[in-house]
Amino acid sequence: MGKFQKILVPLDGSANSMRGLDKAISIANASDAEITGYYVFHLPVAAGLKYTKAMKDEAQKKAVKAIGPAMQKCERAGAKFKYATGGGNTAA
Repeated sequence: MGKFQKILVPLDGSANSMRGLDKAISIANASDAEITGYYVFHLPVAAGLKYTKAMKDEAQKKAVKAIGPAMQKCERAGAKFKYATGGGNTAA
């Protein structure tokens, strides 16, 4: 396997995303790569008009729920980890 420097892993808190993270940890530890966990939060169509504090707070809770366990898993495995979030609407 070639040497990787960066690995992007989509995170949503599901078992599938954690399996992907497990593979990324394995690759990262073998190549000294940095893992970036990426969480996309849903922006309701209404958010196009006004993204309220309640919407932001709810999105933040979900992001923490998905990213926190991933961060802990990487720490335990000795893998470098950072995270990013973004918003989108699947109906768009």
